[in-house]
This record gives sequence, C-alpha cells and structure tokens, in this order.
Amino acid sequence: MEFAVKTIKRLLLQAGAALLALGCSAGGPATHAVSGKLVLEGGDISLLAGGSLEGSLEGEPSVRASGEIKPDGSFTLETLQNGAIVKGARGGTFKARVILPDDDPKAKRAAALAVNRKFLSFDSSGLSFKSPPEGPVTLRLAKP
Repeated sequence: MEFAVKTIKRLLLQAGAALLALGCSAGGPATHAVSGKLVLEGGDISLLAGGSLEGSLEGEPSVRASGEIKPDGSFTLETLQNGAIVKGARGGTFKARVILPDDDPKAKRAAALAVNRKFLSFDSSGLSFKSPPEGPVTLRLAKP
C-alpha cells in the first residue's frame, strides 16, 4: 500500500511539473531573426551604447521587440512572449525608436546631446523595419 501511495505521488508530481513546463514555454507566434546597425550621421554612435532600439508592431503596438545598442551601433532584437524572452521579432512592420542608456546619468546626458530627440519616440522617429528583414537592417539617425 505504501508503495502505491508513493508511486501515485511521484506520478502526480511529474504530471504537475510537465504542466508547469508547458505553461511557462515561450510558445506563441513565430519570430524571425532581426539584427542590424544604427548609424549616427556626423556623430559618435558609441555614445548610444548600452541604450536600446525598440520596435512596436504596427497594428498591435503592445507587441514589442528590443535589443541593446552595442558601441559600433549594432543590435539584435528579442521579444517578450508569454513570459519568456525569445530571439527575434514577430512578423510584420515595426515602428522604431531609440531608448537612451540610463545606467549612468553622465552617459545618458551625453547620449541625449548626441542624437535628435525625435528618434526617442515611435511617432516622430520616422524609423521602421520589417520582420523578417529583406536584408541587413540599417537605421539612420541624425544629430540635433
């Protein structure tokens, strides 16, 4: 009898763990690899390092993809989907904006002075990209 109770408990724990794993999987719509480079015309793109490029899916603005801006201006996007971070972005056209680095107030100020403020808003940036991309994604920024 004790063996049967232990076996049932073990099976229930395994079933519970399997259900928990299914509930925590990324699942959801497919994502596509999106990476590229920001170019700051006449400026130093490295000042934006540590900030992010964020995209908002047109028609579903709550769907976002973002990636850290590296010192050379490169980025690789990821998406939060069903509680998990997955590589890439959902399919479609995204409006984009820059999020300034905010770990260091001095660096944030230098970044804010390096790029035109219009690039900090989806509505004014004029930046966009498609997922999956048709080639390398290059987004051009301007100084103030």
